[in-house]
Amino acid sequence: MSLSSILSFIKQSPRWILRNSEKIHYLMLSIALLCGGIWTFYTFDILNQRDKATAELKEIQDRIKGTNASNIQISPASFELVDGKFGLIVNVNIQNTGTRDVLIDWSSEDTPLSVFKVRMEKGDQMYFERLFHPKIYAPFDPKKKKKEHYKSLYLLVGAKKELSFYVELPVQGMYYITFNAKTDDKLAQEVKQKSGRTGEWFSSKYINVEPEKKPVFENYIKATHTFSK
Repeated sequence: MSLSSILSFIKQSPRWILRNSEKIHYLMLSIALLCGGIWTFYTFDILNQRDKATAELKEIQDRIKGTNASNIQISPASFELVDGKFGLIVNVNIQNTGTRDVLIDWSSEDTPLSVFKVRMEKGDQMYFERLFHPKIYAPFDPKKKKKEHYKSLYLLVGAKKELSFYVELPVQGMYYITFNAKTDDKLAQEVKQKSGRTGEWFSSKYINVEPEKKPVFENYIKATHTFSK
């Protein structure tokens, strides 16, 4: 390309740019949007990888440190007594589903179980009428000649135990059962640092205590038919 041709192209460039300014504008805009999209995708991918790495690190730390978790299930059953009262058996199944041994303590309350006689008004307003505190008793020791009740429960990882309680109720109706016990000091401190609350093991259940329904027998009358010719 000669010098004259280069000079001629330079002279004509402003005119060409003015004639194609709109096309150039959209071309530059498309390039900017494309670059912005690539940068956004790249930034999102980096942040996503960072969040994923943080979550994996926390999971590893939790595994090393250990977690506390339990599954508490309340299974009540009632029956009518001869004197018109009602017996209530409450079986509480507790399983340690965490990765650390746990201590469930109710020494300050003597029992973790509470049975409330409740009354409902206006649909959702609950009133507590009476309270019962059945204990879980240890096997009787003939040497000590006295009955003792347990005040705590220690569960190894994966261990499952069933606690059985019994109480006599004076009247039928709706009852509210709660299992409430404190955590050990170490776990209580961890919970307080994270949430500012005190750690506790808790589960609850309602039961409607009523007389057993007696089977209803139907009477059938045998009819004889007389046929005449």
